[in-house]
Amino acid sequence: ACIFAVSLFVFNSNLIYYASEAKQYMGDVAVAMVITLLVLRYISQGRGIHALGTVAVISIWFSSITPIVVVAALASILSSRCRSNTVMGYSLRPFLFWACMWCANFALYYIVAVHDHPAQDPLRSFWLSAGGLLPNDPFSPTFYTALYGRAYMVFHRLLPFGIIGAYVLVILTALGMFSWLRNGQRALLVLLVMPAVLHLSLAILHVYPFDTRLLLYVIPAFALICAEGFRMVHHLLLGVQHPSWKFAPLTLVLFAVAFLHSGYPMDRQEVKLCLDFIEANAGMHDKVYVDPGAGPIFRYYDKQRGYDPVRYVDLERERTDPDRYLRDIGDTHGPFWFLITDLRVVEARSIIAHWDSLGNKRSMEYHVSGAHAYRYSLP
Repeated sequence: ACIFAVSLFVFNSNLIYYASEAKQYMGDVAVAMVITLLVLRYISQGRGIHALGTVAVISIWFSSITPIVVVAALASILSSRCRSNTVMGYSLRPFLFWACMWCANFALYYIVAVHDHPAQDPLRSFWLSAGGLLPNDPFSPTFYTALYGRAYMVFHRLLPFGIIGAYVLVILTALGMFSWLRNGQRALLVLLVMPAVLHLSLAILHVYPFDTRLLLYVIPAFALICAEGFRMVHHLLLGVQHPSWKFAPLTLVLFAVAFLHSGYPMDRQEVKLCLDFIEANAGMHDKVYVDPGAGPIFRYYDKQRGYDPVRYVDLERERTDPDRYLRDIGDTHGPFWFLITDLRVVEARSIIAHWDSLGNKRSMEYHVSGAHAYRYSLP
C-alpha cells in the first residue's frame, strides 16, 4: 500500500509538469502536504501546534487554497479530540490561540486582497464560461452532469488511465473511506476528504473555481485514501495484513506505463502536439490565428522552440464584442491555421461554424486532449 501511494504521487505527470514551471499550483500542493503532516503529528503525538499555527498563518498570503485546507485541519483536530476525550486545559489553550490568530489573519487577508477586488466579476464570468464554477440548481440535470465531470477530473488527474482507471480509483477510494470509518479513524478521513468537499461547495456557490490545475493539491490526499483501499483489497484477496513485497515490481511497472501513457515528457502535453502538427504541415505563406485562450502558451512555446515557417498572428478580441471579432475573422484571406484550446471551445466552435457557413473547406484538422487545430484556405 505504501508503494502504491508513493507511486500515485511520484509517477503523476500532472505534478511533474507543473513542478517544472514557476507557477503557484505546486505551491498549493506543498502547503497542503505540510499542513497535513503537521496535523497528523499533532493528532498522534500531541506536539507541533506552534509549527502548524505558524505555517497556517503565513501560507494564507501565498496560497489561495490555504483556507480550505486549514478549515479541514481544524475540523480534523476537533474530531480527534472529541473522540479521544483527552482535552486538557494546557493543550487546548495553544490550539485556541492559533485558531483565533488564523481567523484574524484570514479576516485581514480578505479585507486587503479579496473584498471589492476589481477582477472579481470578470473572473467569475470567465470561470462560468469555462465550467470551473458549477451550476447551483440541484434540480437541474446539468448540476449532476457537472458533478460527474468534476469527479472524473479528480481521479483522472490522479491516474490518467481513462475511464477504466477513474472507476478503479473510485472503488479504491470508497473502500479506503470505509476501512477508516470502520477502524475509527474519522479524523484522518475528515482531514483528507473535507478539502475537496469544501472546494466543490465553493464552486457550487460561485466563490472559487473547481477545475484542472486548481485541484492538484488534492492528489496526495486521494493517493493516501486509494492506498488504504488497495491495502484492504490486498488483505481480502490474500488474507494477510502485512505487505507482500513480491508485488512491488509489478506495481512500479504498471505506474511507469501509466506515466508514459499520460503524456510525458512535456512534448505530449496541452497544445504542443498541435503546434508540432502545424509546423510539420504548414506552407511558406501560412498564418496561425490563435484564440485568446491559447495566446499566452503559444507565445511562450513559439519563443522557446521557434515554429518556422509558421508566422504568429494574434486576433485579439473583446469578450463584450463578439460580432466585431467575427468581422475580423471574415477579413482573413489565404491559407491559415486556427488554434484553439478547450478554454474557449464554445466561442471557437461558433467561429468555425461561421467559416463553414461561408462555404470554406477545411483542408486539415488535428485534435488532441485540450487543443485543436484547423487549416483553411480562403481566397
